Amino acid sequence: MRRIPSLFLCLVLLISSLLTGCSTSNVDTGTGGQKTKLRIEAWGIETDPNSKIIKEAVDLYNKRSETAEIEIAFTESEQYKTKIATLMAANEAPDLFNTWAAGFLKTFVNSGKVYSISEDLENDPEWKNSYVNGIFDALTFDGKIYAAPTTQTVVCLFYNKEIFDRLNLKVPETYSELKEVIRVLNENGIIPFALGNKAPWVGAMYSEIIANRIGGVNRLRKYTKVPGHGLIRLSSVQAK
Repeated sequence: MRRIPSLFLCLVLLISSLLTGCSTSNVDTGTGGQKTKLRIEAWGIETDPNSKIIKEAVDLYNKRSETAEIEIAFTESEQYKTKIATLMAANEAPDLFNTWAAGFLKTFVNSGKVYSISEDLENDPEWKNSYVNGIFDALTFDGKIYAAPTTQTVVCLFYNKEIFDRLNLKVPETYSELKEVIRVLNENGIIPFALGNKAPWVGAMYSEIIANRIGGVNRLRKYTKVPGHGLIRLSSVQAK
C-alpha cells in the first residue's frame, strides 16, 4: 500500500479523535482530475458524541480539500480489535487506523505493518510540541515514534460526602490514605468501590494506572511485550 504524503497525514490526524482507515483509491473529481479516496473506520457508535465530532470533522475536510475525499464508518470497539488484527494478518492494512498504545501497537510494529512518524514530527515542530511531555513514551519503539495520540482519558473518582462525614473520613490524597479509607469503610460494612466493568478494558485501565503510580513507568513497560491496553489508550497511525 502506498504511503500518504506527510502533510495529508497530519491533516487527517488533526481533524479526528478516533481514526482507522482502509485502503485508498482514486475517484473522478468531475473536472478531469483525480482525488485520493481514503476510507476511515473508527470505533464507537453512530450516536455517541465522539462519532458526531468525527463525522463533522470529515465533512469539513471534504468540503475544503481539492485533493482527497474521506469516507467514514464506525465499528464497535471490542469488534474492532478483531477486525484490525485480521486486516493486518491479511496484508490489507488501512492507511490510517486507531490503536491502543504500548503492547497492542508493538505487535504491529514488530510485524513491520506500520510506518514511523518520527520524521514527520521532527519536520513539524509545532505539531510535535503541541503534546505534553512524555505522551509519546508508550508509542515509541527502538527510538522511533509510531503513532500520534488523538485523545486523552481522564479518570475520575466520586465519593459519597454523607458517608465520609458520618465516618469522619477525609478525602485521601495518597495511596496510604486511600487504603485507610478502604479499611474504615470495610469495617463499617460499606463496599469501598463500585465500577461498571462489563467491558474488560474498564477495570484494566484503573489497574494499569495504579500499577503505574506505585511501580513506576519503567517497571510497567516490561509488560508492554504482551498485547493489551497501554497507558495511552487511543492513537492513530499510518500503516504500510
